[in-house]
Amino acid sequence: MEFLNSQKQDQLYQILTNRTLLRTADADLRSAVLNNCGLGKYSALLPLDATSFQFVVSLCAKLSEVYIAVKHSESEPKRLGLIVFLEYLSHTDPNLSAEDKEFLEYVIAKWNLDRKEQGQGTLKDASLNRLLKKLEQHQPRLIGLDLYRDFETAADEPNLVARFSNERFFAVCKVPETDDRERVVAAGIDPPDEVVQEERFGFSDFIPDSDQVVRRFLMAQEKVSGAEDVEGAKCATRQSFSLALARRYLELEGSQSNKYEYKDPFESQKDLQIGNAIFKQLQPFTGGYQDVDASGYQVLLNYRATGENLKAIAKHVSLEDVLNDRLSEQDVRDKIVLIGITAKVAISDDWFTPYGTMSGVFVQAHMISQILSFAKGERLLLKVWLPGIEFLWIGCWSLVGAGLAYYLRFSWRMIGIAGGATFLVLYVTCLCLLTWGSLWVPLVPSAMSLFLTGGTVLYMIYRPYRKISDPMTKS
Repeated sequence: MEFLNSQKQDQLYQILTNRTLLRTADADLRSAVLNNCGLGKYSALLPLDATSFQFVVSLCAKLSEVYIAVKHSESEPKRLGLIVFLEYLSHTDPNLSAEDKEFLEYVIAKWNLDRKEQGQGTLKDASLNRLLKKLEQHQPRLIGLDLYRDFETAADEPNLVARFSNERFFAVCKVPETDDRERVVAAGIDPPDEVVQEERFGFSDFIPDSDQVVRRFLMAQEKVSGAEDVEGAKCATRQSFSLALARRYLELEGSQSNKYEYKDPFESQKDLQIGNAIFKQLQPFTGGYQDVDASGYQVLLNYRATGENLKAIAKHVSLEDVLNDRLSEQDVRDKIVLIGITAKVAISDDWFTPYGTMSGVFVQAHMISQILSFAKGERLLLKVWLPGIEFLWIGCWSLVGAGLAYYLRFSWRMIGIAGGATFLVLYVTCLCLLTWGSLWVPLVPSAMSLFLTGGTVLYMIYRPYRKISDPMTKS
């Protein structure tokens, strides 16, 4: 709901929570309301039995992520799920006052205005056509459009259709969501109709961890079965958007010698491989991950250390700069050019990363960079030790803690200094292994074993003295 400020969002929450049918904590009623306005398939993704406020917040968040096809409408083929829901309530809910309905109409009008200004939630066809024309003059090797375009191109932009059909053009789509039983529970988003070759589009799905930070990279996944009749069914591809671009870039670079041949992990039943580079698949128990969902073909994402400047992964140029010829040929020629949204607009594409909040197009750039640099032998993937070696590493630091506690047991001051210095050595060692060796070794478990074992040894040593000094223990 980025098109509303926080005050308007709170006002919408209050109306939906207290003055609509949703105020009744009845799961069946809530499900029926969603079904009546054509949003029933999202019921399974919402806490229908939660409190009214919790349900409303979850409902608004989820429906702000999805777009619904509008039948018999060429000018507006998609509408935001939340807007569809508000339009239904505004016309059918008898609990709403005239003032409440007026506010809902305001929200709908505000979204329509932002939508119009942005052009179907992405770049307007005319602007995109001019942008591609300018870029093509500088001969990029590939162009990747990191914007959803599951609607028809305007009839007055025939050149844009031709540019979409160009072999150097790649697009994104979104795979339909499935549950544990592989049943489709949410629609996806189709690639542009003009991009018909499967090699020229890829899914844009990210996999954040429980703290919503993106540390893993879903390179490939099996095609979703049983999704032929839902939106996003045309996103029938095994490769991610970044993998599709990186693969094609390398194929063009090594076309003479077939140096960067791609081996599909689902066909070969082996590790994903590009040339001599083998991308080891993330396992449920890997490093700091314990029984994580490792479905699909995931690897650890090794971000480039760009410091405070998150855009340093690649040169960043605004749409205005390109259209006004403020772009040099050397910035584009024979390179991959990504087109995406970085501004805070109605549809946000921001993600949490180890380097702070980052637009999705920059996360894609990091993923592409990782594939290219590893395939060329310029940079390593993040690695972890086998579980047995990790246990041995943690055990060694446990012995260090016990040894320090025993030999320095007569001086609390020395114990404190030695403990701090030892932790510093552990931290610097882990940082150096990560920075220069791309090796992720356990820091927190090692530190815990260091101090817990040392504390246990000191407790065992001083426990007899405490009993002797306690008057209650004297006979």
